Amino acid sequence: MPDFGIKWPLGLGREDLVGAGITALVVRLDAVVKFFKPTKLQFLERETAVYHRLGYDHSGIIEYFGVLGNGIILQFAEQTSIRQYVARQGQISLPLKFRWVEQLFDTVRYVHSKNVLHGDISCNNVFLDQNLDVKLGDFSGSAIDGLPPLSCYETSHELSHEDISARTELFALGSTVYEIMTGSAPYKDLSDEQVFAVFSEGRYPDLQNVSTFRNTIRKCWTQEYTTVEEALRDVKLEGMLDSLAKLQMADVVYSKNYEQFTHALFSRSFQPPTVSLPSECHSPGSVWTLVAALEITSTMNVSRVRSS
Repeated sequence: MPDFGIKWPLGLGREDLVGAGITALVVRLDAVVKFFKPTKLQFLERETAVYHRLGYDHSGIIEYFGVLGNGIILQFAEQTSIRQYVARQGQISLPLKFRWVEQLFDTVRYVHSKNVLHGDISCNNVFLDQNLDVKLGDFSGSAIDGLPPLSCYETSHELSHEDISARTELFALGSTVYEIMTGSAPYKDLSDEQVFAVFSEGRYPDLQNVSTFRNTIRKCWTQEYTTVEEALRDVKLEGMLDSLAKLQMADVVYSKNYEQFTHALFSRSFQPPTVSLPSECHSPGSVWTLVAALEITSTMNVSRVRSS
């Protein structure tokens, strides 16, 4: 059925159509309304401004449908937040965790590209749709165009003594990934004051028992990244390393050689090997680049990739 020049409401399209008449169309809206107290309308104004800025070009943002009185109409996240979902489900599969982490970093990368800093990244503000895909929400305290934030990070996600910046966002992402991978926020048994104190001293939770993304979490906490784009490359690479190991494509599964290899791979001094690769495989995060690196890193005693 043609659109006949109809201007679709924000966030809606032909896929939401349930009926049509001579004068109007009827569409389905799976939504919630987030109401603000009359004394907190500055948060409503800020969140509305951010959603207008972010638009609809990225699937990782909670969809915004407009204003209703002292509230905003938002997409209903059927599976609630990651924190709530994990509390309900208990064990989460590793592939699903991989998906969440990569989707989250890509979404924050997009948010930053729009001159917005979220200001409260945590598993409590990362929501899940019916397909368990990430939807970042709650921008009521975000910074935009240099305006100061109206909220702050959770203590376990806060970079001490720093104003909001890409660095503080990355620190919060490190703590969020830590919670995704372990099921608990960093230092969950300590008080906020104690968490603030240990972070101020540069002490962080032990990552030995974190199955994947140890390097990414550590580098987020120790401010070794300057942009989320840079961190996203490591997220993809760590995910591929783990997948290759689990597929038994290389004899490096969680061995001493694997630790040695990944340490070199993620250090700033790492130089990719010089090999002839197809043009489509030259990306630093390419699986084929990784396989080639595994193939020729004989000086580190890493076993060659099995041919199959």
